[in-house]
Amino acid sequence: MTQRRTAGDLLPPRDEGARISTMSLTLLPIDLIVQWRRCSVAADFLADYFSYLFEGRENAIHVLSTGLNEVIENLAKFSLDKRETVTVTVTHYGEHLRIT
Repeated sequence: MTQRRTAGDLLPPRDEGARISTMSLTLLPIDLIVQWRRCSVAADFLADYFSYLFEGRENAIHVLSTGLNEVIENLAKFSLDKRETVTVTVTHYGEHLRIT
């Protein structure tokens, strides 16, 4: 049985109805550890997609990619069972993004 775990404080969005889009990647930590570059490839993919929401797109790509890369690397490093899937989700709520 898969058990869902959340790391850190998860604050509810101000208005759940304001959700515009959501994208999730489900990954195997063992795959990320074997080919560490996959962490940055996944982060870059999500960052590139959501960077179009910002005027300063080039800067947004770098900021988002760096933050997402840290989240994905930590999911891989600190997961208890390296063969159990982990999921990173980015949700767009109009004025902000939520990464879980």
